[in-house]
Amino acid sequence: MDIRVLGYFLAVGEEQSFSAAAVRCRVAQPSLSRQIAGLERELGERLFVRGRDGAALTEAGETLVPYARAALSAIEHAHDAFAERTGLLTGTLRIGVVNGTANTRIPACAAALHRAHPGVRITMVEGTSRTLIESVRARELDLAVAVNEVAPLPEELDSITVMMDEVVAVAVSSGFPHASGVSWPDLAGRPIISYTHESALAELIDAARADHQIDLMCATNDPLLHVAMARQGAGIALTAASMLPAAVDSASADSGEDDRPDGRRDPDELDVRHFNPPLMFHKRLIWRRDAASSPSIRAFLNQVSKPDA
Repeated sequence: MDIRVLGYFLAVGEEQSFSAAAVRCRVAQPSLSRQIAGLERELGERLFVRGRDGAALTEAGETLVPYARAALSAIEHAHDAFAERTGLLTGTLRIGVVNGTANTRIPACAAALHRAHPGVRITMVEGTSRTLIESVRARELDLAVAVNEVAPLPEELDSITVMMDEVVAVAVSSGFPHASGVSWPDLAGRPIISYTHESALAELIDAARADHQIDLMCATNDPLLHVAMARQGAGIALTAASMLPAAVDSASADSGEDDRPDGRRDPDELDVRHFNPPLMFHKRLIWRRDAASSPSIRAFLNQVSKPDA
């Protein structure tokens, strides 16, 4: 079985098109099609169903996908190992990232890795935590920065915390019933702006509120939109504290400080309220345990583990 043909096979499966896969692999489409046909003869089953909408994996094709990925990953790791022996680490490190990764130490670690190993190319892909974690499990990504608070990580994955964060409530000052803090009963009957059900933070919020019902009137995974909607008086935003714009001063919000000479708060001013107890969560760097021996992954983890990272 030719390792190059396995690469063609995965490209067709991901692109769902022989022509797009040929462009991606920089090979003539007739040649790519012949190679796939040869692989199908070798395995004795069709791998794709070809139709007007492109090429779809058959059941046999779906079965081959994880083996093909594992084979290509093994070859890449072998190249990395020999590059490491000569001190010339190369290749591509694929990292999945969620909103707020820019506020963690990941950018500094990526820059440090580039300085130490300029031959390593880093590709960062955005997504939701659940999608990124599954991509690491499937070996589509080497690492991922994600949130996973409610359910334990699968046994084959490991992680390290790269940032502690908190879900807070944000609204115009007239939107809260008390001078400081916020509780789940305070949110009853109020329009809520928060994350979609695909987000791990929505799962965290649902677990924390327990039997308390909230009225989710706007769902988006963009924290800046959370704040913008709250500023318009549309409701109370439940969002990550680290993603608040600098102009939103959380330090004075819960203290009840007044900025106006008459001692009253501007009704259009935004308040940031902390839950009691605080609704904390970890942003974690996640990887497969059996992939930690990859030189490029190990080099990145070494950067993350440094005390001054």
